[in-house]
Amino acid sequence: MYILINSSKTMNGNSLHPGQQQPAFGAQAAQLNAQLKTLSEAQLAKLMHISPKLAATTHALIAKWGTPAATNGEALDIFTGDIYQTLHAATFTAQDRQYANHHLRILSGQYGILRPLDIIQPYRLEVGYHLRPAGCKNLYDFWSDSIATTLKDAGYVVNIASEEYFKAVGPHLGTIRVISPLFLTKQSADTAPVFVAIHAKWARGAFARWMVQQRIGSPTRLQLFSELGYVYDAGASTNAIPVFIRPA
Repeated sequence: MYILINSSKTMNGNSLHPGQQQPAFGAQAAQLNAQLKTLSEAQLAKLMHISPKLAATTHALIAKWGTPAATNGEALDIFTGDIYQTLHAATFTAQDRQYANHHLRILSGQYGILRPLDIIQPYRLEVGYHLRPAGCKNLYDFWSDSIATTLKDAGYVVNIASEEYFKAVGPHLGTIRVISPLFLTKQSADTAPVFVAIHAKWARGAFARWMVQQRIGSPTRLQLFSELGYVYDAGASTNAIPVFIRPA
């Protein structure tokens, strides 16, 4: 069983646990960076929908990527977005980190798919950006086969990645059984639960942490999740979409 999450835009570039494990698709990541290096700051701003100031910073990051001047670290520590705030890798023991390395996978626009202990360099390349690598329509086209091949022996995939990222692999998983937990919030005692994006991101991180620390390897145990006050709703759930509700 694999736990599938996605990368984040925000990264710290400094690993607390330096290691040697290399990403499976480092050559493809370098290919993408070489393409990005051909773009001007203005072209990057248009591609990534970012400000001129951020485009200048990104341009410098791309130029430094792959050189001795680039910072690097383990993926589990590099990403710092909303999911990672509640994944809270700093609480992991050495055994937790090794378990995560075997069972947790991170979807990435730059690297395709990562193990938590893969050594990576900070970057800015979301999978939804309209970059066209040679011979491909977009990054989904570029990465889909590689990611699907990596997951082919998973048995089950617990998908807590964003919809944007899961589109890169979901249509290509074939007979692999996908379980996609849904996290809803009751905003008051008298209203129906609704999807709140930031709450869902925090819940996904907490769910991944719980699965790692509790060594959850069976689909039937997923309904035991109760972090952050969430409660499994049997009536609203299916085998493919277990529903968890956070009370008001």
